Amino acid sequence: MATTHVNIHEAKTHLSRLINELADGDEVIIANRGRPVAKLVAAKSSKGRRKLGQLDLGGALSDATLASLVAMESDAELDEIGWPR
Repeated sequence: MATTHVNIHEAKTHLSRLINELADGDEVIIANRGRPVAKLVAAKSSKGRRKLGQLDLGGALSDATLASLVAMESDAELDEIGWPR
């Protein structure tokens, strides 16, 4: 794992190059007047693509929550919540 130290001006000027150099845990420390203020690291890769229409809510919608939802069909109900038409 390599660590590179750059100042803010150099980071702005060479951001694309710095991002391309991030690999296998490498990181870039960005400093303002010699004081470290930020760390640039590679993002973790995703688990892969989900099928269209799938949403991972982490169990946020229980059966009780889903049962309590009410269908809104009239224009007045949709206008009340600001639903675009």
